[in-house]
Amino acid sequence: MCTDGVDNDDDQLIDLADPDCSTFIPKLTVTKIVDGGLKVVADFALFVDLGSITSGVQASSTVGVHIVSETAVANYTGVISGDCASNGSVTLAAGDAKSCTITNTFVQPSQCSDGVDNTDPEDTLADASDPGCWTDPNDSSTYSASDNDETDPSDVCPNDSGIQTSTDQCTPPPTPPAPPTTPPATSPTIGTGRSGDFRNPPGQVLGASTVGQVLGESCGLYMDKFIRSGRKNDVAQVKSLQTFLNKWMNSGLPITGYYGPLTLGALNAFQTKYANEVLTPWGLTRPTGIAYLTTLRQINMLECPELMLQIPTLIEWSKNPNAPK
Repeated sequence: MCTDGVDNDDDQLIDLADPDCSTFIPKLTVTKIVDGGLKVVADFALFVDLGSITSGVQASSTVGVHIVSETAVANYTGVISGDCASNGSVTLAAGDAKSCTITNTFVQPSQCSDGVDNTDPEDTLADASDPGCWTDPNDSSTYSASDNDETDPSDVCPNDSGIQTSTDQCTPPPTPPAPPTTPPATSPTIGTGRSGDFRNPPGQVLGASTVGQVLGESCGLYMDKFIRSGRKNDVAQVKSLQTFLNKWMNSGLPITGYYGPLTLGALNAFQTKYANEVLTPWGLTRPTGIAYLTTLRQINMLECPELMLQIPTLIEWSKNPNAPK
């Protein structure tokens, strides 16, 4: 009698509008479940037909089709289940008591969409502002929010404008000054000692303290200690390396004495530029980011060509007692 459209008790009220039919008023319960992340149920607004509702609380409704929905929250997926269809629709009849569930699951955002400067904090850039999130490192319009690696591309041509990832794109470097045809009588050599040291008779050793010692009348060893990422590097020598890279590679490094990703990348570019002198003697084709025997030789030769340093004896890092631990 509560659905026949007839006033059966002469109170001028019909069907569900009649208090006698209150038990037939349809009910709907919508429950929110949050899986993962930092958000809680209260962070998600729930609606039935655009009217706000509370999670887990049964509410009276009307006969017919209704739509359950929510306000989307970033990095959470939403799945509607229960008596509701996947699009949130649910049909209520007189006497129905139905329930729907919305499950929101946290999805870890990519490094290029999380608002954090992830892998290269020295550049203080994140997401769309970070060239590490651009498919073309010279074009911000190629930003990819799905990229999960915010690392800046290594510029192998720091003397050129923009970012080049291949040495084929580099402007040919200027020819370094030609060394004297006759080496000085006191020419030091690299690798004459058992450990692969720089030596200047009597006993100047690369890796040991030589600060202040001068070779010849005009210049001497610019650097004499090895540098490698993650080791106890000499701060003064790292500053000298940063100064050198700024001078010869236009690297724009801050002079901090810290051998971090920026300095390592600049040294990689230097080693690539002078691959014949630095990498080829080792049989290498890719930079190492380690300021070691042949790298220090090339640095000192550029700073002081009069030294006429010989190619050092190539000794593995692990077997050189003067290498930082």
